[in-house]
Amino acid sequence: MSFMLLGILNSQAAGGGGSAYDLLETINVAGGSTTSVAFDSIPQDYSHLQIRIAAKAVYANNGPFAIKANFNNSSSQYYQLKRLVGNGSNVSSNAGSAGSDMWWGYIPTLQASSEGFGTSVVELLDYTSENKNTTVRVLNGYTNSNNASVSLSSSLWLPTEAITKISFDVDSYPIASGSRFSLYGIK
Repeated sequence: MSFMLLGILNSQAAGGGGSAYDLLETINVAGGSTTSVAFDSIPQDYSHLQIRIAAKAVYANNGPFAIKANFNNSSSQYYQLKRLVGNGSNVSSNAGSAGSDMWWGYIPTLQASSEGFGTSVVELLDYTSENKNTTVRVLNGYTNSNNASVSLSSSLWLPTEAITKISFDVDSYPIASGSRFSLYGIK
């Protein structure tokens, strides 16, 4: 299911006479000892960004664990979040402010080899604007031996500054080998 979602989005981005999506960078995690990854030099000549994530964490139990992002190495409570999560039988929602990291969905762990990767498709709207806040939309899905869920969230980054760096972590646990983070510029 996870890679199917990314495949559908890839085919939509490449379809039609020309693509409005430019692949800027892909980080492929190897070795399973990385606790964070980052896009360090984000170009400022696109209208929006899209990030496609397929990841899992290295940990001995089922998890899941939250994948989190941080903009420009910020350390204050700069994020507002609204989230809707469904697992096939229950739906929950919450809202609030986040700490220095923005929640971008859940990913499973390597506990069972049959578990797939958790996926997130993230859109950062007007990420270069210094006149308004950046809005972030996230579609996330994951499955593991205990649960599965799909979530939609919308976040607001409160500073009015251009985003030049995005870093990711999974609650300080290592990110598993085979995880992938791809950054696209949207014209």
